[in-house]
Amino acid sequence: EEEEDGEDEEDEEGECFVPPECELEIEADDTYTEEEERGNDEFFCGHPTKTPQRYVRIRNHMLRLWAQRRPSFLSKTAARSGLRDCGDVNAIGRVFEWLDRRGAVNFGAPRPLYSRKPH
Repeated sequence: EEEEDGEDEEDEEGECFVPPECELEIEADDTYTEEEERGNDEFFCGHPTKTPQRYVRIRNHMLRLWAQRRPSFLSKTAARSGLRDCGDVNAIGRVFEWLDRRGAVNFGAPRPLYSRKPH
């Protein structure tokens, strides 16, 4: 599939980011969807520290931050702030990436341009 109008951008990890076409509205409550389970399966496979409740806590925190900052871009680093005892930074980052790629956070927000540092 071809890129549309050159709008694809690289994210913080240098991966191609295709902005979602519509906003995904998720309630910041105690429920979650099957799509969320599939997309964040590490929290739904019986791991003692990565539980569905922990996923909901992380997700709700990020959704609330986005609601406060909107329409300004919410970075992964900012989204992690305020989360204590919620697991490793990489797992929290994967929840953010999932929400971001589906338009649950940062939908319509101008994305910062990242430049790679030469090695």
